[in-house]
Amino acid sequence: MLPRTSSSPTSCAPSPSGVMAGIRSCPSPTSSPVTSSSWNPETSSLPMPLCARQRAFWSMRPPSQAKAFLYPSRGTKTRLASISATASAVQAESELVKGVDRISTFILKITLITLLFVILANVLIDGKETDIPSLLIFAIALAVSVIPEALPLVLTFSLSRGALQFAKKDVIVKRLSSVQDLGSVNLICSDKTGTITENRLVHKNSYIVPESAFHPLILARLAAHDLEGPAPEPFDRATNEALSDEQRSEIAAFKLLEEEAFDPALRSNGAVVRKEDGLVLHIRRGSPEYFFEQGLVHREQVGGWLADEERAGRRVLGVSYDEGSGARFGGFVSFVDTLKDTTIETIAAARKLNVAVTIITGDALMVAEAVGREAGLVTSSDEVMKAAQFLALPIQEQFKRISTIRVFARTTPEQKLQLIELLKKQYTVGFLGEGINDAPALKAAHVSMVVQSAADVARETADIVLLKNDLRVIVEGIRMGRETHANTLKYIRATLVSNFGNFYAVAIGSLFISFLPMLPKQLLLLNLLSDFPMMAIAFDRVSEQEVAQPQRYDFRSLYIIFVTLGLVSTVFDFIYFALFYRISPEVLQTNWFIASVITELLLMASIRSMLPIEKAGWPAPLVVLVSVLALVITLALPMIPWTAEFFEFTRPTTAHLVLIMSLALLYLIISELAKRPLARFLNKK
Repeated sequence: MLPRTSSSPTSCAPSPSGVMAGIRSCPSPTSSPVTSSSWNPETSSLPMPLCARQRAFWSMRPPSQAKAFLYPSRGTKTRLASISATASAVQAESELVKGVDRISTFILKITLITLLFVILANVLIDGKETDIPSLLIFAIALAVSVIPEALPLVLTFSLSRGALQFAKKDVIVKRLSSVQDLGSVNLICSDKTGTITENRLVHKNSYIVPESAFHPLILARLAAHDLEGPAPEPFDRATNEALSDEQRSEIAAFKLLEEEAFDPALRSNGAVVRKEDGLVLHIRRGSPEYFFEQGLVHREQVGGWLADEERAGRRVLGVSYDEGSGARFGGFVSFVDTLKDTTIETIAAARKLNVAVTIITGDALMVAEAVGREAGLVTSSDEVMKAAQFLALPIQEQFKRISTIRVFARTTPEQKLQLIELLKKQYTVGFLGEGINDAPALKAAHVSMVVQSAADVARETADIVLLKNDLRVIVEGIRMGRETHANTLKYIRATLVSNFGNFYAVAIGSLFISFLPMLPKQLLLLNLLSDFPMMAIAFDRVSEQEVAQPQRYDFRSLYIIFVTLGLVSTVFDFIYFALFYRISPEVLQTNWFIASVITELLLMASIRSMLPIEKAGWPAPLVVLVSVLALVITLALPMIPWTAEFFEFTRPTTAHLVLIMSLALLYLIISELAKRPLARFLNKK
């Protein structure tokens, strides 16, 4: 790498693209392009000609005859560093993390306030006779009993199970919480190529310029870069496959001197080639707009042909060449990229899950619209818009129209980030990208996904890596994410209702009963036995109704559910108090312990779905098995002498057990009756 000299660089004109791989010497006075081999650092007294702001791109090859290769930008001034800085500046927080944080904060606040009230009330009632150490131990046990300490374990089970299911679908989960975040996605943003279409281009038509010395297919093939790589660019492969034997022979006479990387701003790339007879060509290949902007061809000349091709959904490449006397237009070649067989079916499946699909593509407007119509995404031209045209609207108009646009065409990487940020204000966005320039948009999306062949920076940023570039995998992933979220919500609902019901019953009961309604070690045992079945809920079955809508933490609904059903639980706890506290402390503590475990198991069976219990379907076999095991252990503990002695239980009578079971069934009926109008009310929100 050469240092800059203090001498003034030779005056030169910018290259046609302004972007080059390595440094090509500037055009000579005769405008003949030459390679950097004409400048020798050992013999030349002049500094190396340096065209303004030329850039070298990662993985590009230097000119084949270059004796020096100069990087005008390095470190933090490179394009890659700029993209990395933009991606780092974008802040995105997991929906799962935000939801768990809010739940944890709420539980902590309500627990601390209640415990403070209970401690102060006991001190005021008992005065100097208060047993402070025992009261503090009881308060700590009470706090432990109300905290859903199994939540991290349930989340880990649910997310790990989801990640394993993803792996079977050729999907690698990098951020475990993204499994559940995917369940909240209600908008998928993706390029059409490779996800909606096959990304297997086939040459369809050519626009030949009579004055051109070269067929446009030949020029397009000479500008191809990576046919030797493991995964050639679709345009390069399609161009190469379309050549006739005669055209291949003509191409064999050329030797590549230099490549010019694709510039997303100019939508073109280039190459410098030399023929055996010494002819040097500078070729540019890119979107039709590039050649219109360069003035090489006028839209009026080719507009009819171009419109017909784009309306048919064909992708069009233009070419130009320069023999040293100025660039000339070389024609167009068009390619067809058919829809995937699964596209229409997949989009229909996404609609059943209430997930919208938006195409964000760099292709021409009419091409994007044609594909959108064929896929069933677009029914009106009003649903298709160029990204630049949309972003030029007033901000209020953007907010108004963003949800009506299903296809954004001619989108630059910078515009992708702007569109994702706008869409996030109305949707939970999953974005599928692959290029280096996609990194900021990937970082901004709620869930970021890339294909296996994506750039390193994009893969590093992404939450999920798809081994197959298939929209169907994403839609199936959304369903699995919703199942994971639904099972997590089951645990949260059940544990909040049962824990807070018992929490308030014990806390309030301690103010009116001269002994503790349940000993600290009994409270902890109750918590352990009831948590085992709730942990198994991670593997429960999920109904179609539960996955039909995007899953989010609806805190208003959670608060209403746990307050309403928690109140029912507290009332039944007081009924047990009234029945047994006059007999003896041991009888109340034992019977209420048994009743609490049984009612929590029945509550879990009821609240695992907001549907009526008879319509919710059977729980998963594992949930049933663990619940039965917990019930057997609960009934056995007071019967076994050494466990009864350790936990200070007394043997329950048959009459007491019948009464406990009868009240537990009544509790289930009352909870179901309270749940049904509650579910109707919450569904109307």
